[in-house]
Amino acid sequence: AGTILFDPVDIIFGNGDDFTDGNGNLDGFDPGGGDLSELVADDAGEDLNFDVFGNGVLNNSNIPNGATLIFQASDDIELETDFNVATATGVNNISLTLQAADDVLLGAFTLTVDGTGNLTLHADSDFAGGFEDNLGKVEGTGASIVAGTGLVQIQSTEEITLPQITTTGGNVTVQNIND
Repeated sequence: AGTILFDPVDIIFGNGDDFTDGNGNLDGFDPGGGDLSELVADDAGEDLNFDVFGNGVLNNSNIPNGATLIFQASDDIELETDFNVATATGVNNISLTLQAADDVLLGAFTLTVDGTGNLTLHADSDFAGGFEDNLGKVEGTGASIVAGTGLVQIQSTEEITLPQITTTGGNVTVQNIND
């Protein structure tokens, strides 16, 4: 398994014509060529849109079973549709980390991580495991998380509005650090 890092300004997960190829902004991401990262420097000031219905770059990148996908945004990460990680990537047991310097916004959608995959939602992230400026929230009103046996971890410095969380044996931790 490997680790793949995406790091633009805003990240939006959705479906439709605007979500088929990272919105044309995946200048640095080339798994076949050995580049498994998409950094802010690759697409300075750009937002990235990802198709999560199995039609986009996530499913066409030969992501190995059991890999970890890390999405880091210097602003927000937002769901605009249901997001099943196995459907989006075409493989199972994928761990997903969503780290936003500002907010992680789940909308009223379902985020699914199957099997042994872990899920981390980290708002107000400094991308080194800490917190940036105490101005980030996880908004899950009306949303749901479905996970397997992996860990579900939700972290923020502002409010956390919990979605409905269902696991098949994985632990759930919620951490609200307000300095």
